[in-house]
Amino acid sequence: MWSTLALLGAFAACGLMLWGATRIEPHWSSKDGGRFTCRVQRLGQYDAPLGTWREMRALAEDEGIRLSARGIRGRELRGVYKVLVKSDNPPKKREIYICEGPTRIILRVPSSSRAIPVLDGLIDAG
Repeated sequence: MWSTLALLGAFAACGLMLWGATRIEPHWSSKDGGRFTCRVQRLGQYDAPLGTWREMRALAEDEGIRLSARGIRGRELRGVYKVLVKSDNPPKKREIYICEGPTRIILRVPSSSRAIPVLDGLIDAG
């Protein structure tokens, strides 16, 4: 009896940890918000999202943001992107931006990020 309860408790704990890992999105930004990590997804024909979210490094510059890959998976998305618009109704606790550069992308950051004022300023500057 005791071993069955311990096994069920271990499965419940693993399930809870797995659920928690999917809810947490790692994010880093510098104190001024000019450098940060973000999630990026490519937009295809008719602005339909293609593929999975990729974790990228971003550097805010005068002409837009420069994206570089974190690892091998995002290399095709590297380049300088102009921030076009911010989403009116983003998902809970996240902000979404549409950017254009070598391709059109969706850029996602947590709503508590220090990079949001910088990204909003790049919309106004464009």
